[in-house]
Amino acid sequence: MSKIREGLIRCIRCRELICLTPFDSFPEYQIEGDQSKEVSRNDRMAFEEKHKGHPLEFLYIRESSLVSKFPWNEPVREDFFEAFNKDRSSFIIKRWRESIEESMKYQIVGRGHLVVKLEEVEIQEADIRKAIKRESAERGLEIKDSQIDFLIAHLESQSLFFSIGGILKKFPEEQIARNKHPLNLLIKLDEQMISSMLDFLGYLLEKRELQFVKDFLNLHNDFDDVLVFKVRQNFEIFSTETS
Repeated sequence: MSKIREGLIRCIRCRELICLTPFDSFPEYQIEGDQSKEVSRNDRMAFEEKHKGHPLEFLYIRESSLVSKFPWNEPVREDFFEAFNKDRSSFIIKRWRESIEESMKYQIVGRGHLVVKLEEVEIQEADIRKAIKRESAERGLEIKDSQIDFLIAHLESQSLFFSIGGILKKFPEEQIARNKHPLNLLIKLDEQMISSMLDFLGYLLEKRELQFVKDFLNLHNDFDDVLVFKVRQNFEIFSTETS
């Protein structure tokens, strides 16, 4: 999930929200003919004036809680994140806009939590097979299909340990990268995975073949390469009540 650092002000009576950002008081520029006109604005002051005398509260945005089914570069989108008040009551916030000309809108969906669940771990099997066949032939080796099957099977067995109760487990920062989508991740092999794979294949391969596999695992274990696991997630909204 991505980080959001702003906060929100909530009008409890009207159930309206404003998201506070460093740009709240930046002027707008309107085009009139071939001239641009600067128009001053202060979104926070306008919101507080509109809701003058109403009960207001500040909501703190929970860092790294943003989830979305839209890619990062999609300007017209719908996102959800969590925020909480001084009493630690948790709210689910919807953020969206329907055209690129609009500002983002914010709405409380309810009290509760967002839960991100693992949906699929993809192993790039076809690309791995092609790369092994090509590179082993370049070194004068013949890695059999049945031997590659064992390597693929071991990768699949490693992916079974990626989640606990359907929730993706925590990985070190250097092992994980975000894809073009907020819920898609790339996960590299760690040293323990590589070591266990070599131990497993050590009973099946000759010394030169095993050295080739060791070199292959270390050479292709980058976020843009064939050994990386492609993880897809989804999210659920657990709302206890509307607000």
